[in-house]
Amino acid sequence: MPKKSSKKTYIPNSKEKYMCAKHKKYFTEQLIKWKKDIIKSNSLGNILNSSDDNLSSSDIVDQASSYTDKTVEMRSLARSRKLIEKIDAALKRLKEGTYGFCEETSEPIGLKRLIARPIATLSIQAQEQHEQEVKEQERFEVVDNAIDHSNHVAEVHKDLHEVERFHQREHDHDDEDQFAEKETCAHPYLAVHVVVAYDNVAEVY
Repeated sequence: MPKKSSKKTYIPNSKEKYMCAKHKKYFTEQLIKWKKDIIKSNSLGNILNSSDDNLSSSDIVDQASSYTDKTVEMRSLARSRKLIEKIDAALKRLKEGTYGFCEETSEPIGLKRLIARPIATLSIQAQEQHEQEVKEQERFEVVDNAIDHSNHVAEVHKDLHEVERFHQREHDHDDEDQFAEKETCAHPYLAVHVVVAYDNVAEVY
């Protein structure tokens, strides 16, 4: 009867020197395995999708569904490429000896965080600070956009008010012209004086 292997899976622990050779070997293996799994998963997806493309269908609904699937696939591939880039960057840091240390504070990121997310570049504190700064920036942008919108609305209202005043003045001038014509018909010998009088009023406004 074969003996059961008693070999346990190695997991870095805090009793060991931080980023010792065993730690580096462990994270290198984890990152390479993760990268291979991503490539394999995407290759399998491409093969399956290629098989689907060979199936002709005249159903418009099926074609629309196929386009939607392609869009989702492209987004997934983009995320996978970005993730692979981060994995390659982590492997590079392992070779350079900077892996496991915060890019902003140079403090140890910590084994627990690295085991959970091997591509982490910031410590928990630095990450929280970064997220807080992003939220503050977004909040300021929202406030600035609201102020810009408010100023724009005020300018629009001002322009509308000016337009209304202009139309009102035009309307008043039309009334004055009509009244002058009536006065001219009723009193022909006063026509010149009435028109001149209204012209003077128009100049004031």
